Amino acid sequence: MACRLLKQPVPMKHISFSLLVALSACVDQPAVDTHAEPLAQTQDGTPVGPSYTNFCRTVTVTGSVFYNDLRTHGRFTLRAKPDGTDGTRESFGSGDNVNYLALRDAQVDIYEADLSYGSGASCFATALMGTTTVERDGTFSWTGQVCETCGADLDGGQNDDLSIAAKISLRNCDDANTRCFSVRDPNGAGVSNHFDDNWDGTTWSRWHAGASSTSPKRIGGTSANAGTDYFQATGNPTSQAARAANVFASMVDVTRKVHVQIGVPFGQPEVAAYFPNVIGGIAHSHESGRLCVTDPGSNAWIDGSEPIHEYGHLVHYWAWDDHGKWVSYCYDDNHDGIENNNECAESYSQEEYANAAFKEGWADFIAGVTLDGTGSSKGCDAMEADGNLLGCPGCVSETGRHFFRDVTRVLCDVWDEPGECVQRGNAVYCDNTDETLVTMVNDLEDVWAHANADDRREVETADENHPAIVSTFGICTLFDELGDSGISTTFKASGLDCGS
Repeated sequence: MACRLLKQPVPMKHISFSLLVALSACVDQPAVDTHAEPLAQTQDGTPVGPSYTNFCRTVTVTGSVFYNDLRTHGRFTLRAKPDGTDGTRESFGSGDNVNYLALRDAQVDIYEADLSYGSGASCFATALMGTTTVERDGTFSWTGQVCETCGADLDGGQNDDLSIAAKISLRNCDDANTRCFSVRDPNGAGVSNHFDDNWDGTTWSRWHAGASSTSPKRIGGTSANAGTDYFQATGNPTSQAARAANVFASMVDVTRKVHVQIGVPFGQPEVAAYFPNVIGGIAHSHESGRLCVTDPGSNAWIDGSEPIHEYGHLVHYWAWDDHGKWVSYCYDDNHDGIENNNECAESYSQEEYANAAFKEGWADFIAGVTLDGTGSSKGCDAMEADGNLLGCPGCVSETGRHFFRDVTRVLCDVWDEPGECVQRGNAVYCDNTDETLVTMVNDLEDVWAHANADDRREVETADENHPAIVSTFGICTLFDELGDSGISTTFKASGLDCGS
């Protein structure tokens, strides 16, 4: 008995003992896409008769994929241009220009496509054969067995053509223990229940132009090159699909830096970056592993630091058992818990509650680590050099703990290599620490673990209408957990005195 791929489930009561024995002897076959179209039928609903075959061949499928990088901030050199040179940020000033870079880390699914779909019970539109990933230079390659199960597509010879299709998705979960994320289109869902997190969306995907489901690549040998394609609407390098690819690029930048290069443990379900955001006018994040990025509209440029900043919030929330999102951004008049409700807008320039300043400062810090050394104004190296302290220019005080930018500056000084000495007042303080990000995340976890029950409860029960204002979850609490003798002088070099 010849082995056959069964593309439809067979009820156990219809399987004979002899059939079970025969099936057990079959060799492993590629996984079949269980979401393929139903069995072909005639106009009166009668199923079309079987057209099974087990014709297989080992083939290599190659191609390349690029996207138009429209970002103002990013790790551009992680990718190559089509000519093989390092990627760069281009200052076009117009959305009509292109800056094609490799769509690095995107997922490519390889399918066998049936040109005679509808002619038999085993003739499906597509069947998944395997998955691979786009490399730094934009290329992808997959080698494996492709099996034709639709007899109507074959002429009976051993050199029959196979029909190959490739789908590119803005997703990377090739090692889910290290990182796993995707960019998804919410398709308008989540407007009424956005923060309940009980809605989802479809992963941004497109068929490769040289090997699509409707026009697959036909090969009679052992190799197929789909050619070069671009992740965008046809002829539109600034389309919404192209912008989604830019969100994906920023997710690649931060996950490669934080988890792959530095080694901060991931250990989470798949993170979903939704684009375009369906509510509000700004990017934001969710404790459950979601973040939302706003469509820039007619402005083609994407602030590449936004997805990175929002991912920084997720790193924070994970350390605090998925809490910490809802904080008060109201102006903290005298640090006495009295809110001035006329000053409750999120701001970098006004004095906020310590936990709000820390929340935003930490997210900017993750962006600073990711973009460090890239020439971006959001990188830690750039923030350290600007010398612009809001809370205490030219002095040392606790005031800086209430300003987002000051918090980021201090965190960057703690993380980066020892820096210059600074005179503040009559004293000289030196940045002499270079804590690893892994250590700082561990200490962030300790802040939550060592907090008293009442403070933790306020953060756990906070929501949009009742945000937390607990001052114990600020940067000076992290200072206590860091516990390095050099931390105090590093903080003071940045103008922040936590009272020790």
